[in-house]
Amino acid sequence: MRQLWRWVVPFKVVFTDHTLKLGPLVAEWYKEKTGSEITPPYALAAILDQEYNIQGVVWYYDYQPQGNVDIHIYTPGCFTRNVIRVVYSIAFNGLGCTRITAKVARSNKKLLKLMPRLGFVYEFTQKRYFKDEDAIVHVLFRENITDAWTQNTKS
Repeated sequence: MRQLWRWVVPFKVVFTDHTLKLGPLVAEWYKEKTGSEITPPYALAAILDQEYNIQGVVWYYDYQPQGNVDIHIYTPGCFTRNVIRVVYSIAFNGLGCTRITAKVARSNKKLLKLMPRLGFVYEFTQKRYFKDEDAIVHVLFRENITDAWTQNTKS
């Protein structure tokens, strides 16, 4: 898998995986910030600032070619419309997936409220997925992207 990047002012999004030099560095940064380990195989989108410091990570996992990819997003302060467009483009165009699945902790009311605006629809609830907390599972199909600021996924 080749490394891809694109400027999404003021950030740069770099796509990498566990076989490339950047992959383990991004995975280690994520572990330092979240306490969770990303284990191979994986694909990541690193969001970099203009000084090339990592500001966020999108972890693509449980990838099924021409099917589903699960994503975990850790992007404090850099989850912009342009970053969202690139996240979708990587999943639908780069990985060739037909759907994206996201699991949101029930306590994350802010993100749960945002999910429909991002095109995601409720699919089901996974009981005690996050230790003692439920995961609210949402799915996004390309055709569900209805909000004007997220539609540019064919870049």
